[in-house]
Amino acid sequence: MAKYKKDNISKIERVYAKHRNMIYLTAYDILKDTALAEDAVQETVAKLIRYSDALNEEKEIPTKNYIVRVAKSVSIDIYNRREKERAEELNDEEVAQLKAEFDPQEYVITKESVNTIVKAINDMDDKYRLPLLYSRINGHSAEQIADIMGISERTVYSRLKKAKQILAETLKREEEEI
Repeated sequence: MAKYKKDNISKIERVYAKHRNMIYLTAYDILKDTALAEDAVQETVAKLIRYSDALNEEKEIPTKNYIVRVAKSVSIDIYNRREKERAEELNDEEVAQLKAEFDPQEYVITKESVNTIVKAINDMDDKYRLPLLYSRINGHSAEQIADIMGISERTVYSRLKKAKQILAETLKREEEEI
């Protein structure tokens, strides 16, 4: 049993020495962050240790492909965890910012203001208009909008904020002209 573990450790050490740069570059290409790429290298090596039987040093190309797949999988998992954490962190910040900003819903509704609002929304780029419509008209949550549009929740919050800014600026300009 002790010999089996020693052989596996030696195999992992050889594989790591030969492929460490490839593992790091694969991770960095996905994560674009040195520290996270180094974490991905460590997690990749840990997985390779757990599944060391899948490594066949004699078959270099399949082994290299396997290592790249593991590194990509680990890196994507780290990327997704980081994005989820960012979205959770920004939720509270976004809510506080949105409450502090001009709220178009508080604008006194008149026939002219309705026409101004409709025109302002229709003139927006789709990337801002659609999240606003999904949110305000259809009542979708940021998570639902993210799924519908294929973007992150963080991006949904950012685009909603920008749409509200565009709308607020348009309404303020109209108010100043009156």
